[in-house]
Amino acid sequence: MQWLSVARRVFRIAAPWVLVGGIVYAFALSVETPAAPALDGARAPALGAALADGSRLDLSAPREGPLVVAFWATWCPACRAEVPDLVKLQDDIAPRGGRVVGLSVQNATPAAVGEAAKQLGMTYPVGVATPAWTEAFHVTVLPTVVVLSPNGTVSATFAGRASPGALEQAVAKAAARPAGGLEGSMDAAAPTGAAPPAGSPLACDLTRAAAHANCLLR
Repeated sequence: MQWLSVARRVFRIAAPWVLVGGIVYAFALSVETPAAPALDGARAPALGAALADGSRLDLSAPREGPLVVAFWATWCPACRAEVPDLVKLQDDIAPRGGRVVGLSVQNATPAAVGEAAKQLGMTYPVGVATPAWTEAFHVTVLPTVVVLSPNGTVSATFAGRASPGALEQAVAKAAARPAGGLEGSMDAAAPTGAAPPAGSPLACDLTRAAAHANCLLR
């Protein structure tokens, strides 16, 4: 039974370290895992935002087509890489009543955000997202894109850079959603599509103090 005695001694020595390791791992998961995005199918909150052109974005206002809200920041390379896709999307959906709006999460005036947007080639409206916006849509990474149907429900949410195909698919789904359809639903799946090219900026973590240093590459 000598082996049994040795096994017991090894267990007594190792058990505390295993327990500590488990606690540390669980804590790491709680820190690293971002909050889930706003549930697809839920009605968007009645939020408003000041835009750089002097107008306002009002989520409670009636719309003819889908609304694409893109959360971004000037220091986010994934956001900058996504701009051409959003410009093309705006050009495609505007004739059908759709709209793309970029909301900066930075503490800046709408005018300052507008100047930065011009330098980045954003031809769609831009403004400033207050904490109420980022909290309502659980924005923990940049870019985050939320697609809203004309009836005011969340059709899709992308945490991190989405492919053009996935965005187009989500907008088409939002445009086809009937009034009142799926409101409050909790089981709608996010659309799929081809991923951005290898090596392209994918996402920037907003849960860290130095968020600009936590940008992931695919």
